[in-house]
Amino acid sequence: FFFLPLLEQRMATRIVVPQRTVQGGLDAKFDEDPYGKKLHGLLTADDYTDSVTRINETIKPARSKKVDGVLLATGMFIIPLAAWGVRHKSQVKRRKKLLHKAILEFNASHPDLYMRWNRRPESRLTIERRNEELHGAAPIVPHSDEDAEFEVPTMPEAESYA
Repeated sequence: FFFLPLLEQRMATRIVVPQRTVQGGLDAKFDEDPYGKKLHGLLTADDYTDSVTRINETIKPARSKKVDGVLLATGMFIIPLAAWGVRHKSQVKRRKKLLHKAILEFNASHPDLYMRWNRRPESRLTIERRNEELHGAAPIVPHSDEDAEFEVPTMPEAESYA
């Protein structure tokens, strides 16, 4: 296949941020330690640690609480299991929203890099060099108000997050 060398080259310059399970397997956290990871010169070890720490702190409010563990453990009764299902669904939605916000913040603070959540072939967080034709321009961050929304340039991929 003629596109295999291009695909291999692109994969060779991509940082894959691994996840590890926390809270008894109820949640996942991104691994902040740069040791043993191929950063391909895209980020320094300190930048990688700071960026991943910031992402973990951003999605922390969407993690399971002790109540969720108790509800799941008492799953032999139908009512607690149903309550856990409702809480879990809202936590997944909130995690997705917070992760998207953290990705936008990273992309705005590193205009030459592009972070994204890849869903195929497996769900994982990746960082690669920004290609303006493929990824579009970097998002613009308002400096005056921290709670203001990001201005994201229009591109086909950005519409799928909405």
